[in-house]
Amino acid sequence: MESADSDQEDVDQEIVMMQILRDEMPEVKDHEMIESSGETILMVKRLKRLQHIVLSDEEKHLKTDLAQANKLLEEAMTESPEVGVPPKTDTAARLLLKASVMGSRAAEGLCYLFGIGQKDDKEKAMETFSEAANMGNRIAQAYLGYSYHQSRPEKTNHEKKAVKWYMKAADQGHTFSERWIGWVYQQGFCKDHEKSIQIALKYYERASAKGDGYSTFQLGQIYECGQGLKPSPSRALEYYKRGEAFGDPSCMAQIGILYRDGYGVEEDRQRAVLQFWRAADAGHRDVADFLFESEWREDVTNFFKELHTVCKLSVHVFSSV
Repeated sequence: MESADSDQEDVDQEIVMMQILRDEMPEVKDHEMIESSGETILMVKRLKRLQHIVLSDEEKHLKTDLAQANKLLEEAMTESPEVGVPPKTDTAARLLLKASVMGSRAAEGLCYLFGIGQKDDKEKAMETFSEAANMGNRIAQAYLGYSYHQSRPEKTNHEKKAVKWYMKAADQGHTFSERWIGWVYQQGFCKDHEKSIQIALKYYERASAKGDGYSTFQLGQIYECGQGLKPSPSRALEYYKRGEAFGDPSCMAQIGILYRDGYGVEEDRQRAVLQFWRAADAGHRDVADFLFESEWREDVTNFFKELHTVCKLSVHVFSSV
């Protein structure tokens, strides 16, 4: 331990000495040798070597702090994966503040955008996102894309810039950005990115593989409707069932529609009612209204009669055990 302290003292003393020599003799070129106290010192070479030892240690701490800050940022945003949606819990907001204090410019931008710990300031948020995005932070890239998309004055090509930054975030595996780029190519959002179902499928698949319900629903829609390819109701049903497992209400409802219409499956109005009910329970408002239309009243009534019978039978079975 004493040896390490001694070595560090030597390093510190030599750095001070080198700096004094540089200040006192500015006319000496970097490559020249300086004689001092009977010793020959190649000033710049040694100074740079010693500075590198100290600065690399500082940089190491800074990089560690920033990595930890960005880890907190990612953790905070898992609760709000939809870009543009503020943190849903106090815990997430506190994580953002902590990440910001620790040096995450992306987290700082989010605090400006959502008014966390300070007054909201969209211009300052965009400026901060730009800095972090150019340093490669994927959340900052997504939010810079979002900021451009929200402002969208045509004369400044903000739509093009929005796609550029969402694309950068998507290529770093940012799920919402993958979804957004899929939508860009599915719809042909702007002239620089013409409609391409194959590219849309690629990005939607990436997002769907990570549990994104919207992307999974769009994959089902592409195959059900035959957008740019041959319709495949069976393939569509696979995606809708995957989305249902993710808890996506639209996928639940669409399965109901397939059973209602007998498209790719045998027509089954009772199964359709069940799916519509699941979707309504998961928050699908249109389906909730649809269930009470006169056309479906009889099916809904029969569904609940059958459900009541099953429940009574279950009670009887368990009570006799």
